This record gives sequence, structure tokens and C-alpha cells, in this order.
Amino acid sequence: MPGPRFVVLAVALMALFAGAYYYPYDPGTSLANAIEFYLRLQARAAGAVIALFDPSVTVRGTLINGRFPVQVVKSCSSLDAQALYAAAVLAFPARVLDKTLGLLLGVGLLSSLNLTRIAGLSLVGAHRPEWFDTIHEEILPLLLVISSCLAFVAWVRWTRRENLPAAL
Repeated sequence: MPGPRFVVLAVALMALFAGAYYYPYDPGTSLANAIEFYLRLQARAAGAVIALFDPSVTVRGTLINGRFPVQVVKSCSSLDAQALYAAAVLAFPARVLDKTLGLLLGVGLLSSLNLTRIAGLSLVGAHRPEWFDTIHEEILPLLLVISSCLAFVAWVRWTRRENLPAAL
């Protein structure tokens, strides 16, 4: 079982990733452009999901227009939850191949959940606008962080599969 080294490394990586995420990059810099590109991709993907329920949807940059317009901004990107997950995976003592697979699958899962979150928020806004703020600001961000933690626990169990007792 991992000990203090894991905790120290995980906290250090989380602080590093949080600093990189929350840093106010000047527009036009490489990292600002990369984040903007990711936000545009998320908007396009979420727009495609929303279009299944609202054929009037159009996407322009990071703005999804439809019955309830949604702007995908940095705080809606799930990059913070992905950074939390990635820091824990990278700090955990495991094989490089297991970490690589864990990062690819976990980040993919969190990204998919975030697309579902954005699409769901659009539907909530269109049908229950009085619920939007609570669901947007309280419930779904918490569920995304919980999902990040559960994904990490599942990945740890998977990496330790050879150490688990055989099922009878």
C-alpha cells in the first residue's frame, strides 16, 4: 500500500496542475491556445449530443446556441477534475503501462462525463431554468470530482489485480 511518499507526491502534483490550470495565461500564448482549442472541441462534441434532443443547435467557437444557449468556459472544461485524477495516478506506485492506460481511460471517461454534463445543463436550462444554477454550480461539479475519485479507486483496484485473492 502506498504511504507518505504517495501523499506528498500527489499533493505536489495537484498543486502544480492546479497552478497550471488556474494561471491567467495571456491570450495568444501556446497554453492559452491549447485550452481554447480544447474548449472548442468540447463545445462541438457537446453540441452534437445536444442536437440529438434539439435539432436547432448550432455551435460557434465555445458557444452552443439552441433552446438554451450554453458557453463552454474554462471552469466547465473538467480539466480541474482531470488534473486531480492525473495527479493521483501519476503519484501512485504502479507500472508505466498501467499509468498510461489509466490516464487515457480515466481522462477519456471524465471528458465523456463532462460532455454529458454540458448537454444535461442545456436540457435543464431549456426545461427547468429554475434548477439550472443549483445543478450547474453545486451538484454537477461535485459529481465530477466524485467521479474523478471513483475512477482513481477503480484504477488502483485494477492495477493491484494480481494481488487480489481469486474469487471462489
